[in-house]
Amino acid sequence: AIVSGEDIVSIFKDTDLSRYELSEARAEREGYPLGIEVDQRIYSWGFGQFSNFMFIRYSIVNKSADTLYDCFMAPALDTDIGAAANDRTKIAIELKDQDTLDLGIQWSETTGGDAGLGYMGADFLESPAVDNFNFIRQDKKFYENSEQIGLHAFRNWVIAIDPRTPRDRYQFMAEDNIRDGDNGAGDKRFLMSTGPFHMRPGDTARVVVGVMIAPAKSAEPDGSPEDYDSLLVLDLFAQKVYDENFLAPRPPARANVSWRPLDNGVELSWDATSEESFDKAEGGLDFLGYVIQRGRKPAGTDVNQFDSVVGFNIGFETIAQFQIPALPSPLTRVVAARNENLQ
Repeated sequence: AIVSGEDIVSIFKDTDLSRYELSEARAEREGYPLGIEVDQRIYSWGFGQFSNFMFIRYSIVNKSADTLYDCFMAPALDTDIGAAANDRTKIAIELKDQDTLDLGIQWSETTGGDAGLGYMGADFLESPAVDNFNFIRQDKKFYENSEQIGLHAFRNWVIAIDPRTPRDRYQFMAEDNIRDGDNGAGDKRFLMSTGPFHMRPGDTARVVVGVMIAPAKSAEPDGSPEDYDSLLVLDLFAQKVYDENFLAPRPPARANVSWRPLDNGVELSWDATSEESFDKAEGGLDFLGYVIQRGRKPAGTDVNQFDSVVGFNIGFETIAQFQIPALPSPLTRVVAARNENLQ
């Protein structure tokens, strides 16, 4: 089922040794493939605050016959905000015992023509929950944030010191109590790891990363909590949306419309279905009104493409709009119709 405004689904696995950076023979000698399959789903929206974040859900399945011990999962981002060489990155709350967000942030200095850019953030909206022996829990469908592993390590580095081998990369994300802070500008990338966890055959580890953007408070982002306050607010909102099972505002139900022809005109009538639609996410009746448009000819180069009321809408002309009062009554449409000539 479609969850968001646009769902993107990818499924991949590690079984094709010819795709490895190692030679196929060496990869086989070193124990590959592990037998991992990943179901990746990206969820995004195009309205309001929802348009400022997307969720990336990874369902990591152990398809092998072996138990995999001390697993880590670590999204790595090389964002390049504006010019590539002047980015800075840090963890939003640097002290681990105070960190309730698991939020990494990145911003750009104003050199290279990057003035006016804001902040990008990435947050573990969900990470695995494990038992006392570090095995993936399967006793519930959903675990509170306090039951999840959360952020293990946060790394901030430049391409010149990329870890090159599988062993180096594992150590890079598995090293304990590493929370790299802002160490100046550069062609930065950052990594957030969660773990360790053990996976029995058939186990699934679910990790959800929220990626979001928000404006800076100042004209020149400085990486201070006061300056990225809007990112913190957005992050809390994104976590709430995810925890409430992607609950998002819904458009009003479609009104039942009828019409009859007149001499040089048409009479339109409709019921109150749209006005009386209740949106649980918004907590009330939030219908604003009606816009009536007329399509006079097929869209083409001779048609005004910009409508003064509703913006970009090729081939249509707005001929009337009715705004619904804050407390609509059954007479609303009648009063509006008397004040407008619809013919």
